[in-house]
Amino acid sequence: MKPVFIGGCHRSGTTLLGALLGAHPQCLTTPESQFKTDALKGVGVPQTESQWTAVLERAGGMRSLSRWSVSDGLLGDAAGSADRDYAALLLRMVDEFARSSGRGRFDVWVDHTPKNIWHLETLLGLYPEGKAIHIVRDGRGVAASVMGLDWGPNTVIAAAHWWIHHVAFGLAAESRFGERVLRVRYEDLVATPQPELERICEWLGIDYVAAMESGGGFNYPKGMFRYHSLIHDAPDPSRMTAWRGALSSRQIASFESCACDLLPYLGYDLLNDYAQAALTDRLQTLLVEPAMIAVNGIRFRLWRAKKDRMLARRAERHRDG
Repeated sequence: MKPVFIGGCHRSGTTLLGALLGAHPQCLTTPESQFKTDALKGVGVPQTESQWTAVLERAGGMRSLSRWSVSDGLLGDAAGSADRDYAALLLRMVDEFARSSGRGRFDVWVDHTPKNIWHLETLLGLYPEGKAIHIVRDGRGVAASVMGLDWGPNTVIAAAHWWIHHVAFGLAAESRFGERVLRVRYEDLVATPQPELERICEWLGIDYVAAMESGGGFNYPKGMFRYHSLIHDAPDPSRMTAWRGALSSRQIASFESCACDLLPYLGYDLLNDYAQAALTDRLQTLLVEPAMIAVNGIRFRLWRAKKDRMLARRAERHRDG
């Protein structure tokens, strides 16, 4: 099984690409898996028994793992095993997810967690045969997509710096790992999916399959549809420039004032020459952004509590039935 780690700034098309690749008969796309690297924080890849135990306990309590439908027995067996192989454990989780999803044979594990781009030193170290895809989207499109959600930046200047931070990790990974990291532009993927998917398949060493262009190769967790309502749709070229209508001319100028060099580096034309951030946007970043972070934290916790109650009722009905 060859792992392929898709990563990039959130709202850049990581899930879209995961769904397209997942439609290939040789590929299996799994849910986002923040747990695989979050469990290693402060410990690293476990070497000792105490580190192994700590990592497993931490991973077992993480919400992102619950979306995988992995049995508690798998982690329990791993805890009692003398074979402390973290890379092999993750592959066993992938196999169990495949079985629970009714999937048969596959050769490529596709992981579309955006934060992968921060952790490729660890992930590609765990899997010498693994590869990574750095997906890039016009930062103005990212800003238009993320602002207003109950997570992420809420103002255009904060969104610009957030995008720059993520893209910097991707560019560093491209330099560090060379041909093991492939850059894909979101705009090319939605405008001309066939040649882009052919290029990706050739790089992966698998044959191109036309069914990939329709997507739908991933059953996204139902509770997350509000963030990815278009996940089951084919790529829509209109999404490429939707940000032009979603952002005001002032917001576009403010974003470009922060990313005036990086946007052209990646092939995105500026709409303004030497733009300066509007005073209104600078004040919003200083005053509104911290307040919205607090508000969004409450919104997200309320949504999560509602979802937890729903899952608890479903589990209770299952036990009673």
